[in-house]
Amino acid sequence: LFFNGILDPLYLYPADQQNYIISKTPGEGGAKADSVIAPSKDRVQVSYQVAVYYRLNTDLLRPFYEQFGLKYQAYTPAGWDRLIEDTFRQQLENAIQEETRRYAVADIYADAELLLKIQGSVQTTLSDRLELAMGKRYFCAPTFQTGGECNDPTFVIKKVDLPKSVVAAFEDNRTSEIQIKTKTNEVE
Repeated sequence: LFFNGILDPLYLYPADQQNYIISKTPGEGGAKADSVIAPSKDRVQVSYQVAVYYRLNTDLLRPFYEQFGLKYQAYTPAGWDRLIEDTFRQQLENAIQEETRRYAVADIYADAELLLKIQGSVQTTLSDRLELAMGKRYFCAPTFQTGGECNDPTFVIKKVDLPKSVVAAFEDNRTSEIQIKTKTNEVE
């Protein structure tokens, strides 16, 4: 308990770990199904379901309040959600799209190591873009402690979806390769 002052308003912000989830499962991230769409190097639309885990940098609470808290009324649940949607969503989409454009869809679909590389690159890019857009590093890793180092928020690719026609083409190709290998082994 503490005394805030007579008639002084009290503004509360989340000081614990927060998350921003984009999911096609309604209710998992938001009220509606959602995903981030990004074109691959070969112009196939890749759909991502992702999560970002972060903590508000309480060392910068006053400038955060003055610059964003008042503008969005971020001390209310609805205001906080609007702030996160306006700040995280834009930067997250841009970072995912930038990284996805570097790779062919076949590599994204088949290579788990590449997905980890994309995940790491987006995490770093997201932090840099948020800092550039907001002017300071207001969002840190979920392990952030007051007075400590403000590392990158944690970004996780939960699921990657491709258009059904592309997946069907990959499966047809795989079936053809298996049949060719089987026939080659029979001939030998």
